[in-house]
Amino acid sequence: MRPKKLFLFLIAFFAVIVSDYGLTQNNYPPFIYDVYVLTDNNNKALPDKDIKEAIENAQEVISKIFGATLSTPNIYQYPYKQYFDMRLGEKIDSNIEKYRINIFNINPPVLKKMISSYKSPAFIYAFKGEVPKSDKVRYNSLIGTYRNTFAALQEIKDISGKHVITEENHYYSLAYINAMLYMDTNWDKSFNWTPKIYITNHIIIDDEIDMPVHTLIRGGLANGLSSLQSRSMIVSYYGLLNDEYIQKDNNDLVRFNRNKILGALIVHEFGHAAMKMPDEFLDNGSVMYPVWRFNYWEWFDNLTRHVTQGGAP
Repeated sequence: MRPKKLFLFLIAFFAVIVSDYGLTQNNYPPFIYDVYVLTDNNNKALPDKDIKEAIENAQEVISKIFGATLSTPNIYQYPYKQYFDMRLGEKIDSNIEKYRINIFNINPPVLKKMISSYKSPAFIYAFKGEVPKSDKVRYNSLIGTYRNTFAALQEIKDISGKHVITEENHYYSLAYINAMLYMDTNWDKSFNWTPKIYITNHIIIDDEIDMPVHTLIRGGLANGLSSLQSRSMIVSYYGLLNDEYIQKDNNDLVRFNRNKILGALIVHEFGHAAMKMPDEFLDNGSVMYPVWRFNYWEWFDNLTRHVTQGGAP
């Protein structure tokens, strides 16, 4: 075969290969996920159409910034606590308590040790660039922020009037949710499983000993969690529903933006679970930059400008 014909043949051959395997422009195969919507009926919840819209928003952003495809998922509905109880019936690592902290009575040395492990970008993020030079000032400031914010979260009640975060239940526990995500591999002989995107309106509180800085300054409130083992992830939109501005549900623009923000939170966890990207603490336009405190709108505005300008993930 002549060189020119051979060259054309190879181009055609690889085009067929790419087409057959459905590779995207960045050579990622389509990411296939199931979506499990876990609803706590004792809290405000988004309607199905809003969840679907948020997923579609996530698919669009994933395509734009990662050059990847999130396939249209199957969507399943479960009551949050019923699903939580069902999964807790599975075999959970008996050592899980070793990785938990008593969030209702954290000893100052535990918090100080946690904060001492943070790297410089974490402090730049936490203090928005105005980092105190004194270790003592940094520690006391972050510990104070955590304690005051967690105290406020403890006052949260559901629509039935009961406190959401109590020592008597684990429904909020990130440690237990982490164990559930880890077990999502569902190993079989062919090593096949479909990872899951859990979307819930239930609050998630970090109670692990390695709480990251962005969660600490929210008093432990987590917007989501991902597992590199199973590639599953969970996103909580509790914070979105309880934002004072977002409560104006009769405003179509608010609803539109809220669903966009939920989609972006899904993309953030997708970046961890599927793309194996770490949190980014210096570039506030990156989708991997965690929401600072509860400033969802500022976070989304920065992300939107970043994506519009063609910035990196």
